[in-house]
Amino acid sequence: DLGWTWCPGNARIDTNSDNIQSGYLYPYNRNAAIYHCPADRSTVVLPDGTQTGLLRTRSYNMSESINGISFTTGGTLDDLPTFRKLTQISQPTPTDLFVFIDVHEAGILDSLFGIPWPGSYFPDDWWDLPANRHSQGCNFSFADGHTEHWRWRVPKIFHQLGQPVTDPLELLDYKQVQSRVRPADQTGISSIPPGPTY
Repeated sequence: DLGWTWCPGNARIDTNSDNIQSGYLYPYNRNAAIYHCPADRSTVVLPDGTQTGLLRTRSYNMSESINGISFTTGGTLDDLPTFRKLTQISQPTPTDLFVFIDVHEAGILDSLFGIPWPGSYFPDDWWDLPANRHSQGCNFSFADGHTEHWRWRVPKIFHQLGQPVTDPLELLDYKQVQSRVRPADQTGISSIPPGPTY
């Protein structure tokens, strides 16, 4: 549903790029292959459990901070802090706000990367788990157009959707990602924590 996202569909079961091609961004670069990470070897499994052997069509999600869930859809997260225009991005700045993230292949579903935002009332849970397939790391693109590779302090191992963060070192990884989305309160936030070691 494009009322909820920039790209419809479910990366686990999409057998072709039709959903990508109907998304908002496809007209600007008509190449479905750029939505798939070459290191992502996960395959499509149909809802009935049929193993297709087809590589998935998408490996990336867009941050909840970029449009996120539409205020007009009546979704349960209508208070999700999001930016609607590039000119609105202020905290974090465009150099610190991530847009696309490489998502863990065991947890990817829709195309919205969710994480409890700074200042939210939610516990420290990975709603969506970042990828771990790049030398225990993950790739990000940012609102100013640059990209970064982050190496995790703790390997990202998928257990369940919405898995709690229990390891103190993993909490550092989690807080680093969390600091790169729009916080609930735009006042009184003066700095972004330093980035991880690359």
